[in-house]
Amino acid sequence: MDDNIALSTGAFNKRKSLLPDQTINNVTFHGDAGDYFSLWLKNIIFCILTLGIYLPWAMVNRRRYFMNATEINHTRFEYHAKPTEILFGFILTGVSLLLIPVLTSVSPTLGLLMMLVVIILIPYALIRLWHFNVRNTSFREHRFAYQCNYMRLYLVVLILPVLLLVVTMVCSVMFSQWYVKVSTGPAVDNVFGLMMMTSIIPLIGLFIIWSVQGKQLCELLVNNLSYNKTVFSLSLLYKRLMLISLITVLLLSPFVAAGFSQLSDLTFLMMIPEEVWTASLRTMVIIKISLFYLLFFCGAMTAGIYFRVSCWTYVINSMTLGNLRFRCNMTYLSYLFLILSNFLLIICTLGFGSAYADIRHARYLARHIWIVGDMDSISDINKSEIQADRSRYDNVVVSVD
Repeated sequence: MDDNIALSTGAFNKRKSLLPDQTINNVTFHGDAGDYFSLWLKNIIFCILTLGIYLPWAMVNRRRYFMNATEINHTRFEYHAKPTEILFGFILTGVSLLLIPVLTSVSPTLGLLMMLVVIILIPYALIRLWHFNVRNTSFREHRFAYQCNYMRLYLVVLILPVLLLVVTMVCSVMFSQWYVKVSTGPAVDNVFGLMMMTSIIPLIGLFIIWSVQGKQLCELLVNNLSYNKTVFSLSLLYKRLMLISLITVLLLSPFVAAGFSQLSDLTFLMMIPEEVWTASLRTMVIIKISLFYLLFFCGAMTAGIYFRVSCWTYVINSMTLGNLRFRCNMTYLSYLFLILSNFLLIICTLGFGSAYADIRHARYLARHIWIVGDMDSISDINKSEIQADRSRYDNVVVSVD
């Protein structure tokens, strides 16, 4: 009797694991480094020969290769974009960037106005490029779609960060004035204390700006995205994003402190007249400068990779599409090793290893991202609607007859 119960329980658990809403759909990347290298090399050569005009073709060809090589549940993505659709936008962007130094040499005011116009148009251009890539991507013969509220876009990208930055600066100035009034002791201690204390408010403001803008921007990009009349859904928490930002700054702080210690020593050395510099002193200056840039680079890479991995995993694990749930198990150390090894590969091959580095990166993402749920229920929405419309039409015909 117990054996029968055990067998029944095992069969039930096995059947439960195969329910449609628990189906695991793995992502597979079929890209080959040799095939992609020829495409990558062709894009580089043509962009150089055409002075950048071939860039839209290069971007479309690259994205088409990676889309066509990505498979989910035995079906690959398709990319239908035509480079000529974005050629005018790229030419307009290039001309605008070239006009800034030209107008600045004629009139600084005109150059500043042109720079402001370019800054204002950058969010619109980026969201149009995002929309272009989305609507030209299809899966199982259904294209993705995206609808954007441009007023909210500018509120999230420009207006909100500027307002938060202004508030942070005002609070920092007010706090500095208050600290000067209440501080006592030697002047040197007051200066260093003022620098330390007033750095707290900008850091707090930085946390708030990153968290607010990051949440609003991610939700703007995802919640307006749809596939086959089914809308993606994403809801993020401010406190989780602030925690990620805080850990990022804490990871960066030791490198910044060590770098500025080298910079302070360098400032002291620069006070020595150059006429009395010795060979060892010149070598020390070069070493100090090199250490400063090395520490800055290592800190930026260490903190930046943590920020990217944490945000990616949090956003992907919070996304849904109907009954589908997205999952990601990227880890900081594994992704750090991937980026460092790719960086060394590119350096040692004088840039020719970039193609292989891109393939390795795509394979890594495919291994660590998957989808849980019944994908047929999303893809068959139109089929069910067509069948329902056809049945209603048949009923109308029968009633008329």
